[in-house]
Parts: sequence; structure tokens; C-alpha cells
Amino acid sequence: MSSSAVAALTRFGETTRAARMDDALWVLFTALASALAHGYAHQIAHRDTQGHPGVRGVMRTVLAEWPLVLAALPTTLLLCGAGLGWWRSEGIEYVAFGINTGLLLCWGLVDALLQRPSHR
Repeated sequence: MSSSAVAALTRFGETTRAARMDDALWVLFTALASALAHGYAHQIAHRDTQGHPGVRGVMRTVLAEWPLVLAALPTTLLLCGAGLGWWRSEGIEYVAFGINTGLLLCWGLVDALLQRPSHR
């Protein structure tokens, strides 16, 4: 999700330091909005089967979406670093794509290894 947000923000946008700070905020905002929407949709879809109706249930379900926001933090920090001048802001989106791809691969492998049944 954060890679697609960076791609959309960079496609016709500026690559100045100030623009990268704005991009970082937009990536974080997108992650928070996505977590909120997904958590709320999940609550609505399962409202009859869960024992947590009402505002508390919605809050519990939305807060359970923290991994989505956590997954956007590396990209957000990378863009913030470019905005603060720690590294070049031009072309940083390609670094973000590479890091996100690597993280997705690693998290997928770790999850696959943890979910693999033991054959002992």
C-alpha cells in the first residue's frame, strides 16, 4: 500500500525536500485511513457473530489493524529522511520500492515458516 501511495505521489509530483515531507504525511495518513476503513468494514461484516457490538467493538477491531500502519512506517521514515535532507529526495521512491519489496518478502517467509506444520 505504501509503495502504491509513493508511486502515485511521485508520478507527476515534485521531488523537493518539502514535497517529500508532504509525501511522508500522505503515506502515513493513507495507512491510518486504510486501517480505519478496513477495521470498520470488518466490524460491520461480522457484527452478528462477534460479542463486541457498538463503539467498543469498532474500536477494538480498528485497533487490531495496527500491522497495516506499522508496515507503512519504513516508507514514511524514508520519505521523512529525504525531507529532512538526510539523503537525496530525488529518486528516493525507488529505494522505498526496494525496501518494501524486501520487507514483504521477509515477512512472507517468516509467516510461512511460523505457519508450517511440524512433521515430527
